[in-house]
Amino acid sequence: MTDPVTVDALVDPVAGLEPATTTTGPVSRAEAEAADDRSHGVWIDAWRILRRKPVFLISAGVILLLALMAFFPGWFASGDPNRGVLAHSLQGPSADGWFGFDVNGRNVYTRVVYGTRASLTVGFACTLGTTLIGIVLGAVAAYSGGLVDTVISRVADMLLGIPFALAAIIVLSTLTTFTTPNWRVEIILILTIVVFGWPSIARVLRATVLTTRNADYVVAGQALGLSGVRVLFRHILPNAVSPILVLSTMRVGGYIATEASLSYLGLGLRPPAVSWGQMVSDGQAYLRTAFHVLLFPSIFLAITILAFVLVGEALREALDPANRR
Repeated sequence: MTDPVTVDALVDPVAGLEPATTTTGPVSRAEAEAADDRSHGVWIDAWRILRRKPVFLISAGVILLLALMAFFPGWFASGDPNRGVLAHSLQGPSADGWFGFDVNGRNVYTRVVYGTRASLTVGFACTLGTTLIGIVLGAVAAYSGGLVDTVISRVADMLLGIPFALAAIIVLSTLTTFTTPNWRVEIILILTIVVFGWPSIARVLRATVLTTRNADYVVAGQALGLSGVRVLFRHILPNAVSPILVLSTMRVGGYIATEASLSYLGLGLRPPAVSWGQMVSDGQAYLRTAFHVLLFPSIFLAITILAFVLVGEALREALDPANRR
């Protein structure tokens, strides 16, 4: 599965700081502090832009609602999602079941609510893992240079050259069976995505560090006697937060789609666990006779992916220096 987000569009720093230039004259503490002030102002300006964007507010509200649904499903639905009444088999939406019932008489609405947890857990865990590893390896590669940079870059290129979907299918079909516990399947799925997902984050981070490490405010920090690690975390990495944040936000939706696709193929979570991809797979057989079984989990899946993509796009536009002039 290829990454839907192009890396090149995110390589240029978007934190609103001046382009990287090499300083030839003396630098002062005031210059370094001024750079920090500009960085803080970027986020204030970005928030002012975001709060005027209805698309961002609606999408963020949808994500918040889904997060509450994932952590507190009992607030939104009562009953056991796996409990079925055969007398209700394939009944359409009604007051008794807002989204109708599946072939086993299970409430589709309840199952959709409880399926939110699996999708968001995989999405957030994979995003956190790929982002942390990508930041660390990207920063180390750019700041160290030489052999370290070459090794990390070549490993990243090798992993990026492997089709993501094919790698996930091979790993899951090899390491899991129908008797494998769902918690183990979920861990293997997350680790697989993290292993093949960090290179694009690392490339963005590396490009940003290479662009900013010779900037005036970075040299100012070095001239003040700050250690390399402190300069990296205080002056360089904050400038890389913007492109990484945009890319990571968009990737959450992609990882959720990956989990749903693998569950649809029977390689992800299995009963009694509830997953949107699993529900879509079960519902396709009843598309003509009971389309609601397929319709509602598909709608939730599409809305969730779209919400994260729209939030990422809004962040990219808000953090673009051209939009703050």
